[in-house]
Amino acid sequence: MSEQSDRRGLLWFFYMGRMDVHIGMCGLLGVVLSAIFYFVFPLPFLKPGYIFNLFASRGWVPYGITILFFWGLIVLIVKSLGMRRERACLVGDPMAKLGLDKITPGIACKVLPKFEALADVRGATVLPNRIHRMLGQFGTTSNKDAMENALRQEVEIDEARLASSYVMLKVFIWAIPILGFIGTVIGIVQAVSGFASFVDSSVADIAEIKGGLGLVTSGLSVAFETTLLALVISLIMMIPMSALQKQEENLLLSFDRYCIDNVLSKARIKKIETPTPESAILSKVLEMSMRNQMEILEQFKSSFISALRDEGEAFSKTVSAYTDSQKSGLLEYARIAESAAGQFTHLRVTAGEMNKSVAAATAEASRQISEAFEKNIEALAGEREAAHKEASKLIGAIQEAASACLSSTKSLQSGFETKVDAFTAAVARQQEAAELLNAANRNLELLTSTKEVIGVLESLKTQLAALTPAVERFARPRTIRVVEEQKS
Repeated sequence: MSEQSDRRGLLWFFYMGRMDVHIGMCGLLGVVLSAIFYFVFPLPFLKPGYIFNLFASRGWVPYGITILFFWGLIVLIVKSLGMRRERACLVGDPMAKLGLDKITPGIACKVLPKFEALADVRGATVLPNRIHRMLGQFGTTSNKDAMENALRQEVEIDEARLASSYVMLKVFIWAIPILGFIGTVIGIVQAVSGFASFVDSSVADIAEIKGGLGLVTSGLSVAFETTLLALVISLIMMIPMSALQKQEENLLLSFDRYCIDNVLSKARIKKIETPTPESAILSKVLEMSMRNQMEILEQFKSSFISALRDEGEAFSKTVSAYTDSQKSGLLEYARIAESAAGQFTHLRVTAGEMNKSVAAATAEASRQISEAFEKNIEALAGEREAAHKEASKLIGAIQEAASACLSSTKSLQSGFETKVDAFTAAVARQQEAAELLNAANRNLELLTSTKEVIGVLESLKTQLAALTPAVERFARPRTIRVVEEQKS
């Protein structure tokens, strides 16, 4: 353990790993630095001066602000040095030094001790711890999903540790302005008490008047200067804290990408299927079933072939018997066909004669149809002229009706335009009424605000009346007695 501490350096007493610091050790070192600041360097060399008075002559509040400032400063410095070690481990690329193209469960178990040694040597914890956890899960379970779950858990843990490491710094940044406001209240109380004692007492000496005014001004200086110191110190802490937090978040994202690209993507699993008792029993059952099916198919094949052979022989006998019976029928059909050919010749001669008679009848019918068609055309021409005359009369009537309709439409349009003008005027009057209503509402609101202002002025008048006696008493002429020392 001593060798590991020597290799990690003095930082190991303050850096807890996983982006977190030891708050107690940092606070102890912050108190030591505050004591050095006040009693060794540089504040003793600034005496007397404004800076010295600002830190040492304004009550206990500047001491508390200084201690919190150095405490937070030590925390930021330790976190920055720890982040440098974590980044150095990432830049060193520990997976590339192993020279592994793929990672199997056996290889994962072999390389685990190397990452433990890497964490001891470099003092880095985030990346070696993630790779160690992922390889450990992969080596024990041979499951890539377990490896992904381990990475996801480590990412969540690191993010939570990073967020918790900034809690105290945020508390310091919140507490320092609060201490400044407390100093403001203390200074105002001192100023008010000094002013009250100065007003109530009947002071006759100029030195006493100057002393009373000094109490007032010293109290006001404590009030304003402690607030100024607190705000400046909190601003000085907030800017580097925000920058450091952003760098650490980016470093965690780099760790995530490195683990995915160089560890998770190289994981390989050799799939070996081992038969289970259930699968063996199932294969035997299937084999017996296939054997029985083959035997049934062989029996069906032999029986089907024999039955097919018997049916073929019976069909051959039937066909031969049918052929013998059809021979006599075919001979009778040939004789009937010869007699039908003679009858067909007679029918063809008869059909020729009938064609001649049909042609003559057709010519006569065509002539009669032509004559009737010409007569119908003449009649249709006369009817067409009569229809044209009737259509001309109808068109004239329609034109007259259209002109009458156009005149009525114009009259309707003029009436509609008159109504539209009236409606537009009514809308304009309604808009004017709405504007008048809005103006009345604005006047009413102005009247309400005027009443509120009057109430405030009356309350202010009452307060001024209450302050009038004190002002009159302060303005009363005072008798200042100058006492001369008698010469002995």
